[in-house]
Amino acid sequence: MSWINTKTFDIDFYLPSSYSNRNQKLCRLPNGILALLISDNSVTTTACSISVATGSHSDPRDIPGIAHLCEHMILAAGSKKYPKPGLFHEVLAANNGSQNAFTTGEQTTFYFELPTSTAIEQNTFGEILDIFSSFFKKPLFNEVLTNKEIYAIESEHDGNMSNTSKILYHAERLLSNKSHPFHNFSTGNIHTLSKVVNLKKYNLKEMLFEYFKNNYFSRNMTICIKGPQSLNSLTKLALANFGDIKDKDELTKFHINSIKPQKSLRISKSRSSISSCNSFKTNENLDLENFKLLDNAWLDKYGDNVCFPTSLSHNTIFLSSSKQPILRLLFPISEKLTRFTKRDIKIYSNIWCHIFGDETKGSFCDYLNKNNWITECYAFKSTFAIGNTSLILELKLTNTGVKKLQNIIDILLQQVVKLLVDNFTENLAYFLAENNIISILRFINSDVEINPMDECSELSGLLQENFKLFNPKYLFYGSEFLLLENESLPQKNNMFDGNSTTFWIGQAIKFQTFLKEFMNWENIKIVGIGDIDEFKNVLNIVKEMSKKTDLYYEFEYQKLKISKKSRICPRDYPFTYPIKNEYLPKFGYNLGLLRNILLNNLESSRTVSFYMPQVSEEEDQNKLVSQNDMHKLWVNPKNSKDQLSESPCIVSFKLVNNSIQESPESTMHLELMGQLLHTLLINKLYPALNVGYTFEISPSVRGDVSLSFTLSGFSEGIFKIIKECINIFGELTSSDLITKKEFRRARILVRDKYEDAASDSCVKLASVGLLILLERKMWTLEERIDALELIDLEMFLEFAQKFFQNLFLSLYIEGNLEYADLINSYFSDKLVHHLTKRLDYPKEDTLQSLPSTKLISGTNIYYELEGSVDDPNNSIVYFIQTGDLSNKKILSLTSLTAFIISFSLVPELRNKKQIGYVVFGGLRTLSDTVGLHITIMSDGKPLDIEIEIEKYISYLEFDLLGNLDDETFQNNYLIKYIDLINGIYKKSTEQTSGPINIMNEIIANVHGGDSAILNSEKIKNHKKNKNELFGDAQMTEELKYVDIEFLKNLNLIKYLQFFKGSISTNSKRRSKLSIHIKSPMEERELFNRKLFLQLQTFLKIKGFPIKSNELQQIVERTNGRPTLLFKELFACFKARDESWKFISIVLKEILKVISMSIKQQCKTRGSETRSSIQHSEFHNDHIITPTPLEKVEDINKYLHLR
Repeated sequence: MSWINTKTFDIDFYLPSSYSNRNQKLCRLPNGILALLISDNSVTTTACSISVATGSHSDPRDIPGIAHLCEHMILAAGSKKYPKPGLFHEVLAANNGSQNAFTTGEQTTFYFELPTSTAIEQNTFGEILDIFSSFFKKPLFNEVLTNKEIYAIESEHDGNMSNTSKILYHAERLLSNKSHPFHNFSTGNIHTLSKVVNLKKYNLKEMLFEYFKNNYFSRNMTICIKGPQSLNSLTKLALANFGDIKDKDELTKFHINSIKPQKSLRISKSRSSISSCNSFKTNENLDLENFKLLDNAWLDKYGDNVCFPTSLSHNTIFLSSSKQPILRLLFPISEKLTRFTKRDIKIYSNIWCHIFGDETKGSFCDYLNKNNWITECYAFKSTFAIGNTSLILELKLTNTGVKKLQNIIDILLQQVVKLLVDNFTENLAYFLAENNIISILRFINSDVEINPMDECSELSGLLQENFKLFNPKYLFYGSEFLLLENESLPQKNNMFDGNSTTFWIGQAIKFQTFLKEFMNWENIKIVGIGDIDEFKNVLNIVKEMSKKTDLYYEFEYQKLKISKKSRICPRDYPFTYPIKNEYLPKFGYNLGLLRNILLNNLESSRTVSFYMPQVSEEEDQNKLVSQNDMHKLWVNPKNSKDQLSESPCIVSFKLVNNSIQESPESTMHLELMGQLLHTLLINKLYPALNVGYTFEISPSVRGDVSLSFTLSGFSEGIFKIIKECINIFGELTSSDLITKKEFRRARILVRDKYEDAASDSCVKLASVGLLILLERKMWTLEERIDALELIDLEMFLEFAQKFFQNLFLSLYIEGNLEYADLINSYFSDKLVHHLTKRLDYPKEDTLQSLPSTKLISGTNIYYELEGSVDDPNNSIVYFIQTGDLSNKKILSLTSLTAFIISFSLVPELRNKKQIGYVVFGGLRTLSDTVGLHITIMSDGKPLDIEIEIEKYISYLEFDLLGNLDDETFQNNYLIKYIDLINGIYKKSTEQTSGPINIMNEIIANVHGGDSAILNSEKIKNHKKNKNELFGDAQMTEELKYVDIEFLKNLNLIKYLQFFKGSISTNSKRRSKLSIHIKSPMEERELFNRKLFLQLQTFLKIKGFPIKSNELQQIVERTNGRPTLLFKELFACFKARDESWKFISIVLKEILKVISMSIKQQCKTRGSETRSSIQHSEFHNDHIITPTPLEKVEDINKYLHLR
């Protein structure tokens, strides 16, 4: 492929400081593919992503999920060049790579990454890239794999059905315009992709190929490749692998195995695609501003349709649920119906989120909190389709809040918006100017936290934007700043003088117009989840439809139209805009300085030298710089160098009181203390969170009487926050400052968070269950709730007074150390007094010894917990303890085994045997032990899943390891693993195996700040170091302790001795524990519900409408039994004089529907899992468990015995 026709676009990208060591290039390949190439000499992985401007909005209306199924089939079913199914996954796994894909309404993205090390040469990436790119040229859509992928989609959808965010998003679809593709179900399931297809006699393979041909062509694609290679090398890879993908008019149908088509479904085509294709061919020098892939693909298809027109007959939808009630207030924005530009909408939507997410005194959220109407408030924006977005305010309601639902909406629209629109113009102008500075500063200061694969997937998607409306300079930010480049405006410290004042007043007036246009009763859409009747009792209902059951998510819902009530809103509501942000560093007000930093970052990026990364050991050293019997202080100046005059830092401190007895009551006192601290602090700290600070407050997860804090941000601001915290500690001991109302609210919030945790996904519940059984003093949920119920205000105040006496302080400061001494001194002066006095009681071991987590040799037990009432899925965490964490040889052998498992676990259990949609496993460490875990979410019974896991372990022992010779073992596994440890020392393996240590992943119940920062690798690594330094963990970087020299001398015989003794199902001394999470839904209830929904769809297709409640009663009365069901249906239609029509048209097909439903029930809920019926590759006769599996009936008794 020639370089001649490759056009490079010279773009001065704005980059954060952390990107200054990399170079990037945006170019157009000869076939029209827009490619972003990133050369980064600091990364240890090479990644690639391809985005296609097609998605579920192209699904046929009666067969939702085709786009999603096509995504699955493209990677799984092979290509003409590489026809072996699953080859891509196999090669990627063999080289310790990972991959993913997703389908949205308008885009489908595929992406993968591969570690770069001395053992994995660059041509390996080229080979995998060749396999990957071949799928987008001539995929096979192998029919044998179609059912497997449909089952995978069914399992994925099963998981979505218990996800509150997914449920609410689907409710938004139901409320939207039926004529717009956004309205349609998009994921697909076994019903839409198999049963409906069979009933309508469609040829699924032909449909998939037709869909591919109409959408997967070069001009509809964008790619991003990132790695340590030079830009020239990356360009060659892009040309060689993607440069020959055909454009639409060049695609020809390649050979498909002949099948007699039963019936084929015509896939809709976009008129704009053809016209754009012709314009592209006649203009080889296409300018970047003419790239608008998403607009080309979708605007003609949508026509004049918008997602939420004002003419909708209903503006509200309520869903029935037993969970904490949630209200979403949507304010849809359609670019077709407004004079605001796409740029305006993006910028003003971001500002809207800051204003309505604000929690400072005088904010709307603060007002709702103080009236005890909500527990949480989120403001965000959502994109439904090109030109269709929405501002969304999500409120978690209290019981009082549900009763005040109409008040909340009326106050928001009749008072708050009116105040914002009619008043505070100057305050708003200052807020906009300050928010602009904060956005630029946060961007400059953002870290390279996202892994290369995920970054590529985001960027390849952004490349499909309309570059006439979106300035590509801002590609790495994702949106434009309100002001950055206007040279006529002041660039110095006073950002609000002269011409600048006029500019910002103008922007404020424009934003007020934005609010007035979109935040009103005519535009509002309301989505609620909770008790439908309780919602309805307090609203002014103008119109309502009868309750229905959703066909896909199976929840009951009702649509209504509500309007405002003639009421007088409270006149004393003291709404105000946020005041000047005291946490914004002084240098931040210098817009010129910030702009110069961005220009310097670009220049540094252009001149970066090409070299392979070297790992610096010096950067990771923590130093103990101060200690006595009342405190310890560690520092680490890592990442303290910065272009900014003040660089950020992370501070953790832990207050320990060893004079108070460890108990569930003490833990819940500390939980209440954390919640009260949050209530007292949040008004003052929200401005800091807006700048990018974060905080976490949590009692020890290990049961000792301690309270831990982790803060991140600029060092001066962190010092202010610590002073605020210490000052408030005194208030926690006074009944004058902690009122009964505040205490009662704190109790409710703590209880709600535990109840939310109890209704979390079954996978998370299983992981927590493992900790409860194997970590002492974790306390069960029941123990914690019981303890909470006993605590009153008087007891809490007494506990608080005791807690803040005789404290031990552990303090760890990482990054900018300018305020380290001041922080330490302030703790001493105001709270701990560790620098001025000695302990006045006998010294105890403040860093307490860690609890034992050992299973007895030969243990083979499981503990069963009930899942969430709304979750139809089951899950299991299967844990094998291999030995002491302190034993480096055991740790090394276990870690090697996790590496070996990574090659086959997902391919065997998820892809081949389809045990469940969520399958992962690998190394797992506890306080003082190490082992292996396999975690699965499935619709199968937990005991059946356990059997399948043991079959897999038997397969590893006899089929995989048993057929190896020593040379193959060395070459395929051992050498690769040693090179992996040596070559990519800092690479996390958690993408495919899950977290090694769950304790390090726990985010405190009380926290604040950007979730992306709270979940960032920088914060996680800091917390790992903190846990090790503060004595909360033996080791946190487990792979650092792998004994490489021991592994170099390892042979297959020695390794098999370890495997047979510690892991094999035949071993008498193996120690194994599994946690089973079982859905509380009855099997018959699930079956009847699915059967009802399938029959309802089928009868509609065949022209036999029947009322939902009537059909539901028939299914329940007959309990799904075919003969009785048919008789009742026949009697129903006979009464309508349609008996002959029913028999002649429906009889055969309806029996097929019932039969398919029964078969599906047998496969997923019968005595064997689906996989057991489909496959028998594993050698079951090798499975021997010398110790019978025993169920733990009484967890408290078990914990007491241990």
